[in-house]
Formats: sequence, C-alpha cells, structure tokens
Amino acid sequence: MKVIKAIYDETLKNVCKIGAGKECCRYLACGADGFECLKNTPLATVMDNRVKAGKANAQGNNCDGLGKEEAGT
Repeated sequence: MKVIKAIYDETLKNVCKIGAGKECCRYLACGADGFECLKNTPLATVMDNRVKAGKANAQGNNCDGLGKEEAGT
C-alpha cells in the first residue's frame, strides 16, 4: 500500500499538532516522502486499536483526514 498524503509543515503544527504529546494525531506517520496521513487508510484501524490498548503516545484525532489537496501535495 502506498500512502500519498504528504503534509505541509503548517498543517503538521496546527492540525496534526506534531510534538504536542497526547494531542498529536494518532494517524501521523513518517514515510519515504515525509510525514503522511494514515487516516482513511487500512492502517487507521491499527492506530485506533493501539490508542484503545494504551500503547500509543500520540492519541489525537484532530481532523477528518487529509486528502491530496488538503495535505498540500
């Protein structure tokens, strides 16, 4: 599965809340092309389950998920 949802720096700070501990988005991942949004992908369920099990530091669910245009690509 290739995720093509690279995220602009401004969105990382203001929406994804990178570096904000538990407020940081649980769907934020770093891929070969930079930070990516995993929400609305099959991996979202994995991230949700990690939060429910208390195994995730980032627990935010801060938006509806970024599509190609919103992400800035």
